[in-house]
Amino acid sequence: MKRATVVLAEPSVMVSAGLKQMLAGEGVVEVKEVVQEASLLPDVLARIKPDMLILNPLMLDVAARNALREQPGISSCPVLVALVYGFVEQRVLKQFDGIVEIGDDCQKVVYTLREVLRTHEMTWDAATDESQEISERERDVLVLIAKGMSNKEIAHALNLSVHTVMSHRRNIVRKTGIHSVAGLTVYALVRNWVEEYEIQ
Repeated sequence: MKRATVVLAEPSVMVSAGLKQMLAGEGVVEVKEVVQEASLLPDVLARIKPDMLILNPLMLDVAARNALREQPGISSCPVLVALVYGFVEQRVLKQFDGIVEIGDDCQKVVYTLREVLRTHEMTWDAATDESQEISERERDVLVLIAKGMSNKEIAHALNLSVHTVMSHRRNIVRKTGIHSVAGLTVYALVRNWVEEYEIQ
């Protein structure tokens, strides 16, 4: 996976400096610029055209938060990650591709960013390669995987044999390139095939 370019929008110098330093040695993303005022964000995004925007949602006013994907500059950003350390409504957070919390350690932050980027790359690949589309039955299996069910439970729920469920799982892994249950869960969440409250 190539190193993604990032714009970090965070009003706190201490928080932005800490996150930038944390990510510097990990090789997943490169923070190109830090923005501390929301009014500067559209110009910076237009100039840099980053792969990812890491944004503290609280630096935007209520109207902008509620229609985040329609905001100038933000609407053109491929990947949007929330940087959260205060209360943010769920309906706002659902507009993001991923969430990083202030208490997350370096390993968790890097994992979240890597999974979000991987999911975005797979979405792009799926759009350009129709042979890799997940079938309706594979989607049913994937949703139940995301809900935490075992192969046996999925087989019972869908009236299939365990062998057939395992075959569907292999096809899902081959088509998505995702091997972990956590990664498949993120994949299903991003596509709105499953809601957060349904995940165990």
